[in-house]
Amino acid sequence: MSPITTKYDIVREIMNTETENDTPKQLQGAFGNKGSSLTSVSFSHPYAEDIIGRAKELLAESEAGRALIRAQELKKAPIHVLKGNGESGYNPQSKVIYVPISGKKDKLDAKTFILFIKAFRALEQEYMGLETPDPGMEVMKYAGRLHAKNVDCIIYACKVVSEMSSSEVFPNLLDAIETFGYIKLYKGYESKASLDELYDIYSKG
Repeated sequence: MSPITTKYDIVREIMNTETENDTPKQLQGAFGNKGSSLTSVSFSHPYAEDIIGRAKELLAESEAGRALIRAQELKKAPIHVLKGNGESGYNPQSKVIYVPISGKKDKLDAKTFILFIKAFRALEQEYMGLETPDPGMEVMKYAGRLHAKNVDCIIYACKVVSEMSSSEVFPNLLDAIETFGYIKLYKGYESKASLDELYDIYSKG
């Protein structure tokens, strides 16, 4: 990965490593048939299996979503659905995708689906060269990397939702995008804003 000097360089590095229709060669070579079983799923949430199944069904409705599924299956990364609230993500130490959802919910909703997209993308980032930064690195560089990873996940979520415009769940997904505060980024993505413009939208909240 080439030296990064500005926040825009960081975002360009991420987004220029775009997932293509075929699984990236990095994933093919790095993973092969290795990894834990695809059935290695934590059922901490009582409805985890149904929620994961529905999330994958929806991801499969878009090309961008199918690319995320391919990456997860090649890596054989377990998916942990946890009872609780908060942000989703990927833990590179345990190599686990985690998604929190209220224990009172018995099915996938639009907001949780957005969290699934971001968590799957976080897994993909690790094998695109955008690893989770070391907390011991210089503070501004550390913060820049975290923000770059986050904005990339959000933009990718916008991409998946945009590709699902003909889906019956599209209105609910747009509502979720707005609830999370991502609607300006979504509109920017739809209007084909540049990466610099998208980062500015993100920076301004």
